[in-house]
Amino acid sequence: MSTSNDFCWLKKELEPGECPFILPEEVEFLKNQELRVRARCVECKKFYDDILSLDLSDKDEVTRTLKIAFEELARRNRENIKLNRLLTVHSRRFQVYHEVLAALQSAKTLREAAYILLVAITCREGAAFNRAFLLLYDHETSMFKGYFAIGPRDADEASRIWQHPEARTLKILISRFSDELFEKERAKFANILENLIIPYETETIGNIVSSKRAIRIKQPARGVLRMISGLIGTQEYALSPLTSGDKPVGLIIADNFITGQPIEEESLEFLEVMSYQGSIAIERALYYEELQRNLEEVHRLNTALREYHKEVMRMEKMAAVGEIVHQITHDFKNPLTVIGGLAKVILESTDESFPYYRQLVAIKEEAD
Repeated sequence: MSTSNDFCWLKKELEPGECPFILPEEVEFLKNQELRVRARCVECKKFYDDILSLDLSDKDEVTRTLKIAFEELARRNRENIKLNRLLTVHSRRFQVYHEVLAALQSAKTLREAAYILLVAITCREGAAFNRAFLLLYDHETSMFKGYFAIGPRDADEASRIWQHPEARTLKILISRFSDELFEKERAKFANILENLIIPYETETIGNIVSSKRAIRIKQPARGVLRMISGLIGTQEYALSPLTSGDKPVGLIIADNFITGQPIEEESLEFLEVMSYQGSIAIERALYYEELQRNLEEVHRLNTALREYHKEVMRMEKMAAVGEIVHQITHDFKNPLTVIGGLAKVILESTDESFPYYRQLVAIKEEAD
């Protein structure tokens, strides 16, 4: 049976090279037994083999050392549990990122992109905000204007929606998109969206857009942030800019209007990531819709051009006919002028009693 003198982990100090897992320059481990046990021994197979073979004649020292070791193991176990939970959360979060990104990339219209973005921000698998508002930047007026909102209108509606959590999963909510659903959701918040007009030129909003970061607003005292608080009816909300390079694209306002829960840092981080992805999708949708309008205008102009060409051809034909008529008129005009002139001369020297006087008058009149 081994004795405690055989075990390096029971020694107060070690000599360099006495433990193969401690380098000579790691003086802190050589001189400090507790630090050595926590940092090295609990990871050493020989340590546990020694415990199984040790002679318990020196019980107090062995007990003290084992207490240190098992305290360290318990601490590491708690850390591992915490890390595993965190890993599970982040793994699910990355899955949500992937699902949202795939959905945004396939969005065909601005409406669909806006709907997917706000669903990701409000669904329980995402940031789980109660409500979210999307404002788009108007380059002509330099204003952010309310475009779309999603979430329950009041506590009664929230209760009806949230009592079926399976119906609030990301995939199901995204798959439900339609123009009719979009209009229905927007109509619920029409009075708020109509008044959500925020000037970009204010220092506060300009700084938020420039930072490209999601921020938590709590009990704003004055200015545009206080105005937003009054419009949405809550003292705490998150504000996240949508940008393309240094250009503003829009703003997202999200809150926990129904539950009143404080906005957590993780929700802000998720909102910030979604804002970045949403900026790309919304800008692409805006370009696509502008392209569609341009294509429709080109089609309209092509149609008008074809009609114009038809009219030109018709006019060219009419011009050709007019030239022919002019030529024919010219060919008739000369002899008729002579006939009419001669008839007039004859009439001037002829009495009305002349048998053919009336015929001469008819000749002159017809020639005229």
